[in-house]
Amino acid sequence: MPAIKQSLSNTLCKTLDADPAGDLIIWDTQVKGLFFKITPANNRTFGLYYRTATGQQRRPKLGDFGPLKVPSARAMAEDWLAQVHQGGDPASDRTAQRRKTDQITVADLAERYLADHVDVKRKAGQSRENDRILLSKHILPAIGKMPVKDVEHDHVFRLHRKMQDKYTVNGNRALACMSKMFNLAELWKMRPLGSNPCRFVSADREDSRERDLQDNEWSALAKALDEYEKYQIGNVAICWLIRLCIFTGARRGEIMNAPLSAIDAKRQVLVLGDHKTATTRRSVRNRSKTIVLNSYALQVIKDRLDHPDHKSNPWLIPGRTRNDADGNPLYIPMNNPIKAWKKIKDMAGISDLRLNDLRHAFATMGIDHNVPMEHIQKLLGHTKIDTTMRYAHRRLEIQRREQDIIADAIAAKLKTG
Repeated sequence: MPAIKQSLSNTLCKTLDADPAGDLIIWDTQVKGLFFKITPANNRTFGLYYRTATGQQRRPKLGDFGPLKVPSARAMAEDWLAQVHQGGDPASDRTAQRRKTDQITVADLAERYLADHVDVKRKAGQSRENDRILLSKHILPAIGKMPVKDVEHDHVFRLHRKMQDKYTVNGNRALACMSKMFNLAELWKMRPLGSNPCRFVSADREDSRERDLQDNEWSALAKALDEYEKYQIGNVAICWLIRLCIFTGARRGEIMNAPLSAIDAKRQVLVLGDHKTATTRRSVRNRSKTIVLNSYALQVIKDRLDHPDHKSNPWLIPGRTRNDADGNPLYIPMNNPIKAWKKIKDMAGISDLRLNDLRHAFATMGIDHNVPMEHIQKLLGHTKIDTTMRYAHRRLEIQRREQDIIADAIAAKLKTG
């Protein structure tokens, strides 16, 4: 085994030829114990020789040449030797850490992902709940028991395909959730960098689920809301929520999470501090969103404020009141309108309508009545005009009808000529 003492450099490590007879080792003259090894197969690595406090010899590999250069190898070696001087054994510690990492399962990763990312970075509400549902119903039953390091492309691909057979949208959401988790796993040193198994799994195309309301459906929905409220079929607050979504184009979560203090009666607006486009970035942390209240929305607000059963409730859309341990009322906002909304849809005979479609209907109604796209952007609270432009097809339909009128007139002239 040829051994040479020489000051290591990147050029030297790159240009030295391998020895077919055996390993070639060059000991660095600047950091005692640091060596560079070239195998007959031309594998080039850095290593470190040292003795522990109990006299045991160690020759751990520090890393491969290329990703690890000479200056970094020296710095790493000096750090390890400092630990040895203090009685440590960094090679043994690294082995123990690797063994510990090998035992971390996807379920362990998911637990940390929820605690350290979802609950910290995401706003409370449906966004957090969606990830929990995807993990508990789909991801963890499939790969939850697997070690994080063993999950490969095929495992993710098969799970995605299985979900796509039934749930195109949820399949794509699960893929995005796993991709973020495994990116964090690399950051948390549970997997090597660049090893995310989701990298080459493509999300499937999602067809638009938005739909418009026909004239008869508008009237059917209005009748269902009136009957639901008149006969007290359920919590009347769902009617306030739906009507505010209809007349303002606001997202349901923005209305549901709004306290009564968000009402600015003088300016006739709702001022929301918690909304979808809010962010935790310091520069815009306190950015609020203002929803203008037209006369119809103001009437809904008045009905809410005048309702005798909710005078003391601090939320715009009250949920069902509970009692705390001392028997005092515990007020919470409405957080799950799905069952009540389904009842109202069934009464109206429009079971395929989603609450978010009311926002879409608000936008398309504005376009149909020639409201400028920039104004609709502000009314909907879109940060980018590109988001609003997805409704541009409505403008094209209007222009096509107008063009047909002109073209018909021209065609008539051509015939008479």
